[in-house]
Amino acid sequence: VRFMEYMNDILALCECFEAAVDACGNAKEAANWLTSDVMKILNVRQMTYDMLNLDGKSLGELIKLVADGKVSRANSKKILSAMFDDPTIEPESYAEANDMLIGEQNDDMIIGIVRNVIANDPKSVNDFKSGKEKALMALFGKCMKELKGNCDPQQLRKVLLDCINE
Repeated sequence: VRFMEYMNDILALCECFEAAVDACGNAKEAANWLTSDVMKILNVRQMTYDMLNLDGKSLGELIKLVADGKVSRANSKKILSAMFDDPTIEPESYAEANDMLIGEQNDDMIIGIVRNVIANDPKSVNDFKSGKEKALMALFGKCMKELKGNCDPQQLRKVLLDCINE
C-alpha cells in the first residue's frame, strides 16, 4: 500500500514536470524549480506530494516569464505561492494585475531613483568606495525596493555603479 502511494506521488511530480517542460521548453529549469521552489513551499506548508495542486503548464509559463526577463525571481516566488493557493492562476495575468511585470525600463526613471537613494545614503556610498562590497548591496536593495522589484537587476547594478562613480 505504501509503495503504491509513493508511486502515485512520483507520477504526480512527473506529470507536473512534463507539463512544465512543454510550456517553458527547458527541462533543467523545470527540474530546478520543482526540486527547490516547489519543494520548499510543500515543506513550509507541511504538505505532501499527493497534496500538490499545481498546474504544470502554469509552472512552465512562470519559468518562461523569468527566463524571458519579464518577471523578477523574487516576484516569481510570490506568484508561485499564489499558484499554490489558487491553481487556476495564470502567471502572466497575475503578474500584470499585481504590478510585477518588468516593463521596458525608462533609464531616466531608474537614474532618478538611484540618484535619490545615493543622496539619502552617503554612508553606504562612502563605505562602498572604501572597499566594502556589502554597502553596494544595501544601496541595490534600496533601489529595488523603490522600483518594487520590477527592474532588470543587471541594468540596475550598472546604473548604480555608473551613478556612484560620477
